[in-house]
Amino acid sequence: MNRPNFNHLFAFYSVAKSGSIKNAALDLGVSSSTLSEQMKNFEAAMGEPLFTRAGRSLSLTAHGHRVFQKTESFFSGSSELLDTLGMPSNSKPSARRVEIGITTTISKLFSYEILRPLFREKNMHIRVTESQADVLLMEFKRQNIDIFITHEKISPSIVKRLKALVVRQPELVLVAGKGYEKKFPRFPEGLSGQPFFLFTVRTPLRWEIEKFFKAHSIVPEVRGEVDDPEILRAAAEDNLGLAILPDHALKGGDGKLQRLGVLPKSEVCIYAYYLGGEPSSEVERVMRALKETQ
Repeated sequence: MNRPNFNHLFAFYSVAKSGSIKNAALDLGVSSSTLSEQMKNFEAAMGEPLFTRAGRSLSLTAHGHRVFQKTESFFSGSSELLDTLGMPSNSKPSARRVEIGITTTISKLFSYEILRPLFREKNMHIRVTESQADVLLMEFKRQNIDIFITHEKISPSIVKRLKALVVRQPELVLVAGKGYEKKFPRFPEGLSGQPFFLFTVRTPLRWEIEKFFKAHSIVPEVRGEVDDPEILRAAAEDNLGLAILPDHALKGGDGKLQRLGVLPKSEVCIYAYYLGGEPSSEVERVMRALKETQ
């Protein structure tokens, strides 16, 4: 590239402050690929690397720190001047986007409960994607998702630098609608032959339920399978059959359900996964907030 100009310096300053090509690109209104190419050319013009890279996170080298100190003194000064003059400053930090993937097996009310403190954060833009676990895992491995919230237990051998936080270890509760007509004598002996609405066999929740059925020789009449707990709950509330749901999916409502029993404590947890090494400050803020919800 030719000699670096003001725009190149400001692009470098933005990347260095955010520690992420993606976040800086959002601030600057350019694509991540364009900004990444600019940074490669800028480093070439400087004669040596300015960043060390760990996934999508960037940290400054010793030479990068020296360049950043020069640009920071200039751009922070220009920001103060514009503030004094009452003019908008392009160097003010804008909202940093954090991509969160949440599997459909997790209750939407519970998802909102853990996300609510994040939505209140200033300079934070939370974007949530709901999908099946295998789809979100692929996006997480590609680093298109910063934080992956799921019931799945992921091996560190599958994703490098994997870090995990246990957000909740839910109880599994057998429920039925208030007007459910089919009676059974005892829990759990009387469950065989009862109509059930269950999670699909792709989920850890269903594996735990199947273990419970097998341990008590229960042969259910499976009427429906779906990975959305709100749909399972609605089927039970309509007295169509029984459902086994995590306790966090039973909050709220208007008393349409009755709890018939609690399954033995299982190993199923809700995990929040992220990549270790040098996560962005925004990801660290999200993980701290999730930890506070435990």
